[in-house]
Amino acid sequence: MINNASRKHHIATQLLESDLMFSRRFLEGMLAGRENATIPYLCMNNYLSLFIYESHRALKAIDPQRAAALTYSHEAVIEKARHTVKLFDGSKVGHASILNDFTGIIAADRNKFLGNTWLPPARVLETDLGEWRYRGRLVSTTQVASFFSGIPSMSTSDISIVGRALMALAETQARFFVQTTESLPWHGASFISGMHFGEIRNRDRRSEWHFKRLFDK
Repeated sequence: MINNASRKHHIATQLLESDLMFSRRFLEGMLAGRENATIPYLCMNNYLSLFIYESHRALKAIDPQRAAALTYSHEAVIEKARHTVKLFDGSKVGHASILNDFTGIIAADRNKFLGNTWLPPARVLETDLGEWRYRGRLVSTTQVASFFSGIPSMSTSDISIVGRALMALAETQARFFVQTTESLPWHGASFISGMHFGEIRNRDRRSEWHFKRLFDK
């Protein structure tokens, strides 16, 4: 007879495996459409980090030996990205922390992208905020993607640093999902395979003016 503890572990394992297989299908779909994968990955990064963080923590309690074999790098970045999914879960984050993160991201982007035009009158045309829409619906912005990435805001003003950091993070995530799903029936289509990437639209804005139109001054 299965006791309550064993039943809970069985259910938890099934739920974790479902998330891990979903993530593996998503990553395989990204590889199939590599040239169109950047924006979907930036939108999904914090959820991928959530699945890694939660599954590894659960395995430490359910199956410590298996958890020890699934250690991964970039733990701090993955944990920080995970917390952006559950912003007010526990005591590690709060309004002040979130505000500080976005303040740093906005300041870094303004420093990077504004004030660069040699002709002063043309500076009104400079932008520091990119937004992405799919079929007319806003799905993310560069500032939100930076926040979801878990990368310290001090690095967001240097695109090359961010690119290398995201590449290293994606490789870590991929290794984890490959290892955890190698014996699972993960094969299948991902939602990404049904996307029409030609309907993704990019638009650059001046964040200060854009937010003033959205919120009370």
